[in-house]
Amino acid sequence: MVTIVGERVRHAPWGVKGGKPGSCARYSVIVEGKEMLLDSKQTVRVPAHSVIRIMTPGGGGYGSPE
Repeated sequence: MVTIVGERVRHAPWGVKGGKPGSCARYSVIVEGKEMLLDSKQTVRVPAHSVIRIMTPGGGGYGSPE
């Protein structure tokens, strides 16, 4: 079993003072080569030898990127 309790799946972290937003989080389980996306708050039964992929949200930028 795996339980995901995450944030920032739909709305990326914001930037400040002209900085660009960061990236959204993404959670998935890979079973026999097939990837299944998970919700940000979910519990699922995962077969042995599966891969759990957790991509945390990236922080937003600070200041103009130029």
